[in-house]
Amino acid sequence: MKRKVLLSCFALFLGMFAFFSTSCQREADSVVAVFIEDSLGTPVPDAVVRLFSDGGGVDVQKETLSDGTAEFSFDIEAILFIEVTKAPYGTVDGGFVRLEEGETYEKTVVLE
Repeated sequence: MKRKVLLSCFALFLGMFAFFSTSCQREADSVVAVFIEDSLGTPVPDAVVRLFSDGGGVDVQKETLSDGTAEFSFDIEAILFIEVTKAPYGTVDGGFVRLEEGETYEKTVVLE
């Protein structure tokens, strides 16, 4: 009888450990890397890249680095639209990305 109680307690402990060790893990961030280039394929630094959602929940922007890249991290799943602004090109529609947990997305936008 004592052995059954000990085995039951041990099984309960293992079950709780398995549940809490997996359910409390933080979801992995999604990464969006946007590369901006001109029509000749030359990277465009200092362009403003804006990622935003249709409902207004997300609206962030960064300037591209000297290699033409801007990188963003998100801890949500969403559809984000991309907009790029750089003189003399004006504002260019860069399409959209659909974020899913832990995924990395690369998007190239050509300014013409």
